[in-house]
Amino acid sequence: MNRVELRAKIREITELTEDDASDVVIDFYARDGFERIINLERRWPFFESSNTLTLTPGDPDYPISSIGDGGLREVVSLFDNDSLYHLQLIDMGTGERTWGVTASGRPTHWSRWANTVRMWPKPSSATTLVVRGYRKPAEWWNSDATEIDCDERLHAAIVYYVISRLYQLQEDVELSNFYAQTFAESASTAKEEIMRVSAQSPIILNRGVTLPGSMF
Repeated sequence: MNRVELRAKIREITELTEDDASDVVIDFYARDGFERIINLERRWPFFESSNTLTLTPGDPDYPISSIGDGGLREVVSLFDNDSLYHLQLIDMGTGERTWGVTASGRPTHWSRWANTVRMWPKPSSATTLVVRGYRKPAEWWNSDATEIDCDERLHAAIVYYVISRLYQLQEDVELSNFYAQTFAESASTAKEEIMRVSAQSPIILNRGVTLPGSMF
């Protein structure tokens, strides 16, 4: 569903004309509803993103905005494909105490500070890393042709949110509250299904932690 289809569906349900609810108002509420839904979860699977980052010798810092096409919101893992090693995430203080500002070599750890990835130690040679993380949403609200940038199971919730706000403008408290509740239920149900562990995921008992007294 794009914003043109969204407007049409909202007007079909409410029977409001463009004089009653302009495109500008509907688009504003649609974006608001979308962002409320996106803020429910930091790790939506439809925002998963894989990129590469080539390290420059002597340069330890890489802004997240410089990785890939610049649309990455946050980094969750760095993998050195040559050494088959996942770099370990540590805090800046630990990195500073361990390596300082002069140590160099093949990075084995990383920190995140001020939307920048810091390598520990700083790279001594050009190394390409696989960067996995979560991207920012596409700005679908600026184009009639762009699909709403989320799982289609969440689209109906955005419709309900906009309708609730429109009825609020019409001072119809009963219908506004009804659609607000419908929005909350729709978003919650879709989130639960989208975030459900997939059937092919391996079973990990005790979260992979060996308990005291265990034989394994």
